[in-house]
Amino acid sequence: MSTVGRHVCGVYLYEMANITEGSRTLKAWLDRQDMSRVEFAGLCSVTRQTLYKWFDGTVRPGMAHQHRIAHLTNDTVRVSDWLTSEERVDVTR
Repeated sequence: MSTVGRHVCGVYLYEMANITEGSRTLKAWLDRQDMSRVEFAGLCSVTRQTLYKWFDGTVRPGMAHQHRIAHLTNDTVRVSDWLTSEERVDVTR
């Protein structure tokens, strides 16, 4: 199954929800840190709604935000965690 998307305002929008390891790991990290979603969204300069879209796979963070998240989480959430399983297969070929 192929994911079709489009780029809008620096964010890549996907027609299919693709929950990635990045979204799962980020949620778990925030819970362990006892950090609110609003606080983390502010650190990333995005709205809370955008953060929730990252969580549910509606949108993935752009490359700059992926690097920011990796930095803020001390690489607990790595840039490569935002790849879908399909993309991971393509990268390893």
